[in-house]
Amino acid sequence: MNYIKNQNLASIFFLMFISQYGYADDISEQALPTVTVKQKRLTRSDNLLKGRKTSDRVIKGEQFRSRGSTIGEALNQELGIHANSFGAGASAPIIRGQEGKRIRVLHNHAETGDMSNMSPDHAVMVDSILAKQIEVLRGTPTLLYSSGNSAGVVNVIDNKIPTKLPEKGYEGEVGARVSSANLEKLTAGGITFGLGKNFAVHAEGMYQKADNYRVPYFSYGGQTHKRVPDTWAKSRNGSLGFSWLGERGYLGAAYSERQDRYGLPAHTHKYDNYSIDILWESRRIMKRYLRYYPFLADESDIDFENPGLSLNHTHIPGESHADEAHDHTHGRAWIDLKSKRYDLRGELKQPFKGFDLLRTSISYTDYRHDEKDGKTTENFFKNKGYNARLEFVHKPIGNWQGMFGVQHNTQKSSAFSPASQVAPKGAQQLLHDNRSTQTALFGIEQYQGDKHGFEVGFRAEKQKITIDYDIDLIKENNSFNFPLPNLNPHKEKAYSFAASYNWYFAPKHQLSITASHLERIPNSQELYAHGKHIATNSFEVGNKDLTKERSNNFEIGVKYSGSKWDYNVNAYYNRFSNYIYLLTMNDGRGPKSLDEEFPLQVNRYYQAGARFYGLEAAVGYRFNPKYKLTIFGDYVNGKLVNIPKTGAEYDWWDEVVTKWREHPDRPTPRLPPLRLGMRLDMNFNDKWQASLDFHRMFSQNKTSYLEQPTKGHNMLNADLSYQNKYKGLDYKIYGKADNLLNAKVYRHATFLPYIPQTGRNFTAGVNIRF
Repeated sequence: MNYIKNQNLASIFFLMFISQYGYADDISEQALPTVTVKQKRLTRSDNLLKGRKTSDRVIKGEQFRSRGSTIGEALNQELGIHANSFGAGASAPIIRGQEGKRIRVLHNHAETGDMSNMSPDHAVMVDSILAKQIEVLRGTPTLLYSSGNSAGVVNVIDNKIPTKLPEKGYEGEVGARVSSANLEKLTAGGITFGLGKNFAVHAEGMYQKADNYRVPYFSYGGQTHKRVPDTWAKSRNGSLGFSWLGERGYLGAAYSERQDRYGLPAHTHKYDNYSIDILWESRRIMKRYLRYYPFLADESDIDFENPGLSLNHTHIPGESHADEAHDHTHGRAWIDLKSKRYDLRGELKQPFKGFDLLRTSISYTDYRHDEKDGKTTENFFKNKGYNARLEFVHKPIGNWQGMFGVQHNTQKSSAFSPASQVAPKGAQQLLHDNRSTQTALFGIEQYQGDKHGFEVGFRAEKQKITIDYDIDLIKENNSFNFPLPNLNPHKEKAYSFAASYNWYFAPKHQLSITASHLERIPNSQELYAHGKHIATNSFEVGNKDLTKERSNNFEIGVKYSGSKWDYNVNAYYNRFSNYIYLLTMNDGRGPKSLDEEFPLQVNRYYQAGARFYGLEAAVGYRFNPKYKLTIFGDYVNGKLVNIPKTGAEYDWWDEVVTKWREHPDRPTPRLPPLRLGMRLDMNFNDKWQASLDFHRMFSQNKTSYLEQPTKGHNMLNADLSYQNKYKGLDYKIYGKADNLLNAKVYRHATFLPYIPQTGRNFTAGVNIRF
């Protein structure tokens, strides 16, 4: 059946208007406290929950006990959010077509300290299974934590540091579940003890083991599979925290440790002995230091006429690069990840005159993961960093209340290949040792009246990225006294502003409008990366001349919550200048250009304009206290515009461009397709609940350069749960059936759109609270 293949935008918007904001909105309306118009004071999480905009989402932690264990899969059921999954071990959220560096995932309002923004096969260091709640926030509140996140911020709240004494002296939760498609076994639990009147201790942990997941049969690498190779995953983590709690606040600390091991599907060794070759031969002679620091190349050093890959092996004349003689013995590809984290947090009420609350948080993360080839380490990634925040909540001034603060981050990161057979000594490194420091000043003010609410916020950031160069080495490898490159640290400032307006124009009705100007400074990867990145099927080249990214953003939403009907509709538009993207350089007809046998891309970071717009909408109808039907949908469109010209033909003698290549506007990569569906919630009584969910993920034919269209699919899911009490224990037994139609599911929004997702899967589990 052909589903809306050429439907125009107006008809899509009409269909979207009759849909509901979907999964999380039901949760936020039914499971969370009612939004209050007046509030006594601005507190950290309450600040973000009360008076929130129509597009903000708050999901209670208990909803994630039966969902995927990665943050991307856990949020994939929320409208406007898709998962950029890479096998079973790594999955990050895509929100409104934005991913990676434009989506900030926080751990208790602080940086995660991982390297997930660098590649889709890097896991995000947050635990949705153990979360107390997860907030998806947009607009003004995002400026409390970062700049340039036009699509929003994901904030994962947990109980690692106790903030109150348990009422009975102790409280906790344990759970376990098993799944059929990947033979998953997962156990998790946490407990908090009160020690006297002022101390509390919390301990928690999780263990997960899953095999390669089952799919409807598919062909890959000349073989037919019913399980996707290298999609297994193992994870274990634990945390121990304690707090001193008094009448005026608390001070607590926690230590967390995590280890993940998971396979990397679709890994290839075809390019193990290749390196990037994009420079003029004469520049390689004059600037021999580019062998050690290739990211120091200027635009005039790049050979746009014939960029590509060069083979490091010495081959017999006429021998194919793909010859079996050079296919060294390899094992399976997998990641071995370890992370240690230390947290210190505290609050003090009435710290001094004019202020209601003082908050502080300090965290240190020691992160490393190795990309393994069997037992051999191909690459290792390291990141060590501090994050510190100090916040002041001032006393209300009339109907105005707010907070301001300062934040400082320091990170030392790198991505290297050790000397080995698969990564010869002297091979190009993906990211040299670098140190990034960032200092920010932020603030937010809220006005709340009976029918009107205003919110304004700002954030000013200053960033400095330093690389320790070997100056003597550079001078020794600089011929003919060629002018030395700029070796100073990369410094830049960013200023972001946002304003929101909420109008409660009728009982149970709300209109929200948000406008913002956001700026994002390029990170070390975008500036200095230079090496092989098999996860993205590319060699990646940084650009030290990048400048900050700017966006002007607008969003409008309307919401109604009645006893029978409810609806929630949100539309948005994002206009970027200096949008940082990857341009494929080796797509010409030169000897080093990509072809069907060697399709690996050489991508360099450049900047252009970009436009994103979309709609998320929902309508729900409650037939009676037992049954509610929700129709929902989301749509996003993104396009790169005004892409700069690149050189096409050159004067070889003078090395100047004689002909320029135009780049037409094109869709942004990995654009999520249209999604429409319906959900029936059934609350038979206070013990039995069930739901049935069906949605259509449409085909995606709006493809970016070198992308292929992705077929759509139908998804049918169901769940049933029973909850009760037994001798002081609250327990819940549940069963889930995902992909009941056993559809072959391909996700266009991932870097592996040709690898199917999990087939029919049954999950059974139990959670106990005490």
